[in-house]
Amino acid sequence: METLASTINADVGALGFLTTPNARGKLKRTLKNPTAANSDWIWENASNYDDQIGNGLLNGYRAGVSNQVPSNLTKGTGTNLSAIIFGNFNELLIGSWGELEILANPYGDGYDSGDVKVRALQTVDIQARHENSFCVIKDAITN
Repeated sequence: METLASTINADVGALGFLTTPNARGKLKRTLKNPTAANSDWIWENASNYDDQIGNGLLNGYRAGVSNQVPSNLTKGTGTNLSAIIFGNFNELLIGSWGELEILANPYGDGYDSGDVKVRALQTVDIQARHENSFCVIKDAITN
């Protein structure tokens, strides 16, 4: 993935990986070199990013996880395959439409006993400024 990004001059900026919790789990229990006595895990802990959930390092790059990355992909006879994304996340645009809407429902079940259901809605859109800034694997085996 890094080589592909480099060949199209896209290996600049805030480079990192994004994948699924399943892929992170697989990478955290897979050794870089299984025959070496002191091999490290492919997914390494990243102490300098401890304030962020799901953080880590892959091949020296910052790595994160999200349930928004698909983990139910298929290819041939393979099922429940995960996506892994590598790219310059400075090139990821996140647009917010309108405002965050927070609404309490005083008519829901349990209102009389003090329960209030709260709904929060936010409309956002995500787009890559330059699609070539990202490489995607859509068939990572994570089981």
